[in-house]
Amino acid sequence: MLSAEHIVRDLAKKHGQRAVLKRLGNFKTKLIANAKASFAPRMTNEETPLILYDRSFLMNGKAGVLLTDRAIYSSKPTGCIPLESIRSIHVEAATMSQKMAGNNDVHLIVNGQTFFSQVASLGSNSSFLSFIAEVTDALRKGLTDPSPAIHATGTREPETTTDSGHATQDPIQLAAGAICAGHSKDQIIQDLQAFGTQPSEAERVVDGMLAIFNAPRSGALAQRTIGGVALAVIGLLSAVAIEVNHGSALLGFAAKGMAVAGVVLFFSGMYRLIFGAPKLTALELANTWRSQGT
Repeated sequence: MLSAEHIVRDLAKKHGQRAVLKRLGNFKTKLIANAKASFAPRMTNEETPLILYDRSFLMNGKAGVLLTDRAIYSSKPTGCIPLESIRSIHVEAATMSQKMAGNNDVHLIVNGQTFFSQVASLGSNSSFLSFIAEVTDALRKGLTDPSPAIHATGTREPETTTDSGHATQDPIQLAAGAICAGHSKDQIIQDLQAFGTQPSEAERVVDGMLAIFNAPRSGALAQRTIGGVALAVIGLLSAVAIEVNHGSALLGFAAKGMAVAGVVLFFSGMYRLIFGAPKLTALELANTWRSQGT
């Protein structure tokens, strides 16, 4: 049987994660102790640490994501999900509109819900979160697939909530996360059935959400583009009027800013109309499904 460390080592070599290879089997005791004390109190002595994504200010292991051979732990928000309870895991970055609104967060999505968040900045590494997601997915498949099986010591009862009380088995969130992660229709239906959803209801939910996920979003983008033109024109006319009437410099600056924002909206809308709109995030997909009352 493949060991959890063997799977991590193979994927780390594939992606050139030298730091992971160096730490694997050689974690500093203090780092893991700090992680357990800060955000992984449910970690048992039988668990083997595999990956620590250290996001603490002093790099002392007190914040971030810890992956073991039995579970994954998060500090923001604080949470714990055993590998056998994971049905989908992927990373979502902020969309263009969210970035323009000042939200530049990157989220690790587990079972359709945010498990860990960080601000995308010079010091962050969203690609490493994607690596963690890939490793976690490989480990959880090893636990559920008949071959190859993962050999891991210790036993643990399946859990359904994070430490902060966030449910991890909402079927709508689960389906949305799995769809965004690219899982097959049959696999998602099987996962929903595993959580007690009737086969006919599971198929109805998945078919409906796939229709929403794959539907063109040109209408909203057209509105965005037209709105950008209108905003740019209003801003430009206002700036000219203020300049002619010798208005305040502050008002003129605000009008020019409005025109620039309109131009940005216009070109971003046109770009997406031409090259395709980004897919819905898991949260957007689940909310859209619920808003339709289906």
